[in-house]
Amino acid sequence: MLVGASDEEVLEKLTAVRGLGRWSVEMFSLFGLKRTDVFSTGDLGVQRGMAAHMGRDVKKLKAKGGGKWKYMSEKDMLEHSAKFAPYRSLFMWYMWRVEDVDVSAIQDA
Repeated sequence: MLVGASDEEVLEKLTAVRGLGRWSVEMFSLFGLKRTDVFSTGDLGVQRGMAAHMGRDVKKLKAKGGGKWKYMSEKDMLEHSAKFAPYRSLFMWYMWRVEDVDVSAIQDA
């Protein structure tokens, strides 16, 4: 049932299970269902990567603390990632690794 379901249906069905939240369902959709347009704004690694990709000093942002969105707002993340749809899963992979690689070639993307 989940393979043919829309992203919203998968989220609705699985978050109804006690102990499964949005992040868990997004990771299951990415790794288990092999969905190509998953983008998890709640993942701290993705938040850090997006902040670094946008040229922000992640070390200074971490020191500030405060709130769930420590590195970048959800709204900003969704706006910036929208241009990568329907392949935001691939973009998310890059955001996980952005601090480990030279991304100067995609800075203007």
